[in-house]
Amino acid sequence: MATNGITNALNTRLRLTGIASGLDTDTLIKQMMAREQAKLDKILAKREIDLWKTDAYREVTSTLQSFYKEYFDTLSSKNLKSSNNFSSFSATYSAASSSDFVAVTPGANAKIGNYTITEMTMAKAASLTSGGNSGVTGSAIGLGINKNFLKDPNGPDDSSNWTTICSANNNNVLSITFNNITKKITLPDSPATLNSLEIDDTNPQGGYLEQVQSAVDSAFGAGKISVGNSTEGIKFTTVRTTDSFQINSVYNNGAGELFSAKPTEKAPFAVGADNNKFKIKIGAEEKTVAVAYGTYKSAGDLAAAIQMSVNAVFGSPPGAAPDITFSGDTGIVSYTTGTTVAVSKLKIDANSALGLDPTKTAMGNKVDLKANLFNTVGSFRYDTDGDQSTDEDKLPLSFAGTADDIVFTINGKYFRFNSKNTSLNDIMRTVNADTSANVSMTYDATSDRFTIASKSTGATSRVIVSDKTGHLMSALGISLDSAVSGNDASIKIKGLGGSTDEIEIVRDTNSFSYDGINFNIKQNFKEGVTQTDPIKFAVVVDTTKTFDYVKTFVEKYNEVIGKLNDKIGEEVYRSYTPLTDEQKEAMSEDQIEKWEEKAKSGLLRNDSIISGTLSQLRSALYAAVEGTGITLSSIGITTSSNYEDKGKLIIDEDKLKDALANKPQEVANLFTSTSDVTYYDSMNNSILRSQRYKESGIAQRFSDIIQDAIRTNTDNNGYKGALLEKAGIIGDRSEYLNTLYKEIKEFDSQITEMNKKLIEKENALYEKFAKMESAMEKMNSQQSWLMQQFGSGS
Repeated sequence: MATNGITNALNTRLRLTGIASGLDTDTLIKQMMAREQAKLDKILAKREIDLWKTDAYREVTSTLQSFYKEYFDTLSSKNLKSSNNFSSFSATYSAASSSDFVAVTPGANAKIGNYTITEMTMAKAASLTSGGNSGVTGSAIGLGINKNFLKDPNGPDDSSNWTTICSANNNNVLSITFNNITKKITLPDSPATLNSLEIDDTNPQGGYLEQVQSAVDSAFGAGKISVGNSTEGIKFTTVRTTDSFQINSVYNNGAGELFSAKPTEKAPFAVGADNNKFKIKIGAEEKTVAVAYGTYKSAGDLAAAIQMSVNAVFGSPPGAAPDITFSGDTGIVSYTTGTTVAVSKLKIDANSALGLDPTKTAMGNKVDLKANLFNTVGSFRYDTDGDQSTDEDKLPLSFAGTADDIVFTINGKYFRFNSKNTSLNDIMRTVNADTSANVSMTYDATSDRFTIASKSTGATSRVIVSDKTGHLMSALGISLDSAVSGNDASIKIKGLGGSTDEIEIVRDTNSFSYDGINFNIKQNFKEGVTQTDPIKFAVVVDTTKTFDYVKTFVEKYNEVIGKLNDKIGEEVYRSYTPLTDEQKEAMSEDQIEKWEEKAKSGLLRNDSIISGTLSQLRSALYAAVEGTGITLSSIGITTSSNYEDKGKLIIDEDKLKDALANKPQEVANLFTSTSDVTYYDSMNNSILRSQRYKESGIAQRFSDIIQDAIRTNTDNNGYKGALLEKAGIIGDRSEYLNTLYKEIKEFDSQITEMNKKLIEKENALYEKFAKMESAMEKMNSQQSWLMQQFGSGS
């Protein structure tokens, strides 16, 4: 931040001074203001120092935060408070494949010995999954070829009633999205009679379905989507269950492009099959208009073509102009009319001709999780008995498109939705976020099934689902109104406590600890069924992992206290103060950088907060931990005798390895012992604080000391950690609520007031000099007149 006065920035008026007197008024006033400016510079320098101190304190805070997160956060794998990190044992399996069934990790109080597992059962969550042999989505099936394929249901029952698929009927384009890739497929014109619809040996191109299959294959490749004729109708399916497709609606873009294009000689507008048609309603009559293909170089030419096409379909007699006039005078096509006119896009897809209706049949082979449920009713196999057979009960999903038209319960919790603005994704997110239902709802795209499972495992977990309105759960194939439960994990094991008897351990989760051993069941197992031999493992002494862990912690501790000692031991260069803007202008960037490096040195020298934290950490290492019977020095960890190391630790490796091998539990207790008194209970209570300290191991003591410095929570008096109270941290409210920030704001007020007074004084001085200049100008004028008079008298 600039450390010069704000005077120069505020006082920028052009002054013409010294004309009469010949004095350098600006320099004189600057010299006269120097004393006041010096006072301002001192305040600015103090403000700059506080900013530097803030950064320095936050650097210390960051160092302690990283140390805490790595070794004292309960989620860290290196958590010094976890006894598992002090386990001087390892487990070895008699067969490598055993680890595929269960992971065994000895803890700090494990017992050396041989163990045998004869049977294991995994804990499972209560779960309901869509039933039946097929998924919840109905196949994409259209009208039957041998029944009413391409047939108008309201027309006569003979071959004259078949609808022809062709461009003229605006029904020859099929849009398919296959594995997220969308392509438009132009279908061949369909025959007028039934005898060549499916197989036609006399036609080189084959029957109609063969031609449709060929068009689909050309778009996506052979062997991807199968086009066939079932007893229900034309059927689209994927060859592989891992593939997905969706049939979409297709529209001609003419309604938008023809009336927004700005054709010119250099940028003509092309009209083709994708943008040549639109619907137009003039008065009460609506018709489809097709504009001639071509390249149009002006809006006028395009308007003329549109006018001709509209006249052709609306004219009576043919060719007569309707009550609408198209023009390109504004650079785009516009129209004038004496009646109501509406232009809309034209649907050109073949879905209706093929009998594909989203309200009656699926438009793909998977559920569209993003679509509003109201628009995809036909996608589901309606089923009331849950068997998901091909002979569905066809209970309609009664979605009214209003509030609460979908209501169901899971574990007694009601869920209510509006089908018009709710997708299955929305429903799953809501269900999964609800803690009272305590379930997760998922969709498996491969099997096309939904699963509702409890988030907890064990025999006490349960799922019960009930439909109230809309029948959605029934449509998803979920069994209703019958509670299902999970099951507990169990292990039958020999060798615990050195006994040869087999005991059974039952828990509600697959990861648990027993007698110092941590078990994580991965698969069910039974001796003689899963494999011939039981699972055997041995717990043996292994100090390598624990030794490396302790050594790494000591190295990190030495690094942290090294940084903190460097901060409070930095040399102070008192002659190097913050630079003013004027001083910086006379220096190079390199000179400024080197100057400020010395100016910032020693800002936290002998700081009481940092010194106090270091002192407490050192004391915590050697104060006795109740009930352990050992100390750090007794296991080979002592303070360096070199004064320059300033309290860094050194390790006697042989002594530490011996302690880990022969006193593993005592070593673990030395570090991990905890007190029943919580940190928050002890924050403002010296008696409880003392009790907690005595009962806590080194890890808990370190955690408390660091928390006292960097804690973001407040104590009973409203105070956060000492470093945050002093300088705060970015992203926390302490960023603007700390001692240094308060000082900086006070300096800002002083600087504003001083600048105001400086400007007033400077203006007053300029005004005085201006008056002097005016008086001298008058005196010079009078002297000149007198001189002229004396001169003329001679």
